[in-house]
Amino acid sequence: MVKTLIFKHLSATAQKHCPTSMNRIILPPLFATIMLLGSCARAELDVPEIQTEVSYCVVSVKTPRGGSAATASSETSEPAVQPAQTFTPRTKSAEYDKKQSFGAWAWYLSAGKVWDKDKKEAIPYIGATSAEKISHSDGQWKSTSHKYYWPKAGSLSFFAYSPYTLPENAGTVSCGKDGVSLTDYNIASQCDFLVADPATDKTAAETTYGLNGVPTLFRHALSKVTVRATLEKEFTDGKKVTITGITLGNLYLTASYKYSATPQWTPQTTSLGSQTLAASSTDISTLAVVDVGSVFVIPQSFGQRDGGVYPLITIKYTDEKNEDQTATRNLYVLSTKATSFEPGRHYIYTISFGTSDQPIIFGGQSVEDWVVKGSDSIQY
Repeated sequence: MVKTLIFKHLSATAQKHCPTSMNRIILPPLFATIMLLGSCARAELDVPEIQTEVSYCVVSVKTPRGGSAATASSETSEPAVQPAQTFTPRTKSAEYDKKQSFGAWAWYLSAGKVWDKDKKEAIPYIGATSAEKISHSDGQWKSTSHKYYWPKAGSLSFFAYSPYTLPENAGTVSCGKDGVSLTDYNIASQCDFLVADPATDKTAAETTYGLNGVPTLFRHALSKVTVRATLEKEFTDGKKVTITGITLGNLYLTASYKYSATPQWTPQTTSLGSQTLAASSTDISTLAVVDVGSVFVIPQSFGQRDGGVYPLITIKYTDEKNEDQTATRNLYVLSTKATSFEPGRHYIYTISFGTSDQPIIFGGQSVEDWVVKGSDSIQY
């Protein structure tokens, strides 16, 4: 971690080489070292006498930025990236859970420089060696271990992810000048990984959604799948159907994420496997639609995998005659609304159990925004 220190001798050193008055400054050691090497221009990095601490305004928007899911056809070929699907932004948001923490970085550019054009010249300002932990304290989102102040001149560009502490098998997160990256994420962790929109070229706190600070708008990097079930026609004798298991098969279970203009996932082609949506039994006895199970999945295409296989959904159930049944369908065939799992989208499959001439009906796929449940949390 970069420790913030007070360099009392820096003022005298700067005055010797740059004959202008200087205030005592508070800077990360990296900047102090650079300035002591003799750059008069770097001396403008001192903060004003009235120091403004960097804090964040943290929200989650409902609709994701357009992203892409990479697909792979063989173990040796490079994954072909699908064209990004862009969705119309909405303004509804939810505050970040104040019990959570997230990781953040910031890069500094001198006055007159802009991120898109000059980011190669950027210098680490927050999170120089690893992500800085940002938590809610005293009514603000900020680092609780160090104090960071807005520089007197120049701008800061911010990047963030959530949650700060990832499970052991959820991969390794880092941040370069292209943005946040996550290496070797395994979906078995079921960690809801979120990435904030880059906030570039900032010189002071802003007001966003009624909150003041660095605008930090988190979006889900994964996809979510839910299976719902109902009866097409209610049984007259009180019989029922019991779902005993639901799995998604032939999905990529490990992948790496990077942010390069849009979010992109690249799967490990050797990681094909299955995911369980529902392991316990669920009775379906009325026409009411029941949520049977949900699961996070890695964004990916529904296209053909190596060996000619496609992603599948399998339903195991006990029918109204108390006989065990299994029904399997191709996700690509069912995909009336989309042909891939995209970042930040919620995919719903509704299953109807009917009469003997059509015992199970796969009603196709619906796709919607990953909708918030409450006003104070981004956990959906």
